[in-house]
Amino acid sequence: MPLKNWVHDLDAMSQVEADVAYIVNPHNPTGTAHSRAAIERFVELSRAALVVVDEAYIDFTDDPEQTTVMPLAREGDVVVLRTLSKVYALAGLRVGYMVASREVVATLRKIRPPFSVGALAQAGALAAVKDNTHKQRVRDHVLRLRGEVTRIVQQVGYVAVPSQANFVLVETPDELAFVARLASHGIQVRPGSALGLPGTVRISVPSDSGLALLRRALARVAIAREVWT
Repeated sequence: MPLKNWVHDLDAMSQVEADVAYIVNPHNPTGTAHSRAAIERFVELSRAALVVVDEAYIDFTDDPEQTTVMPLAREGDVVVLRTLSKVYALAGLRVGYMVASREVVATLRKIRPPFSVGALAQAGALAAVKDNTHKQRVRDHVLRLRGEVTRIVQQVGYVAVPSQANFVLVETPDELAFVARLASHGIQVRPGSALGLPGTVRISVPSDSGLALLRRALARVAIAREVWT
């Protein structure tokens, strides 16, 4: 189903008969998020046999506890997917987990590949989830600089989609030129065309030094756009 105002169109999705309704919350690549109440309503109305909610970016929302639908997973109403690749920065270990009813778990155990997460990856994952200080530091950094990225983008005349993730989606009619000009300043971003949203660019929240580089590069991109137009 197409997005509506950059978010999942839950009303339209609820009318579709399907084996699985898949909701990414916060959404990738827009960074938008639905409230728990909205997803609860969707679950009540959905004609899908199973509702799966991907919460890979949940830790970057303004209020994770009030956004997550983990309580619904505990009740067996939905399946929740989480990953340690984002706020825990363990992308290379490919570690994630699922919370679901016993019936769903039993079914997936029958069809999963024979080799699961390795022992070293499991040890790293356990150490990471116990380090709440690091997790909070990463979250605080992302929330602080996400606002700065949005502000910088808007200052140079582009539209930024309000984000609840660790990236910001930017609307741009000159997508390829935008990507190329940032690349010329040493900054790599994801073109929206590669993510199913042509006319946009996804900018990940950088480090503090990366933010300074982005500020200078975007100022020059804006100047180049004025000259080009």
